[in-house]
Amino acid sequence: MVKKYFKENLGYINSRSQRYHKQKGHYAEDLDELRIYLEPTIRGFPEHPLDEEYIYDPVTGIVEYDDYFLQ
Repeated sequence: MVKKYFKENLGYINSRSQRYHKQKGHYAEDLDELRIYLEPTIRGFPEHPLDEEYIYDPVTGIVEYDDYFLQ
């Protein structure tokens, strides 16, 4: 169940990262910039449920998470 929750969050965040890229012509420089971009949306930025940080690659715009806790 937890894994499904993470996949849904990542799907949402990554789709919004792609939208950011289309609107601005580049990916967000860091996760904070992407978080600010998503703040005014209805869903906002889904925070990591374990109070950890997602992993963000500003070159590709991809957000991931370390799944060590799901092993």
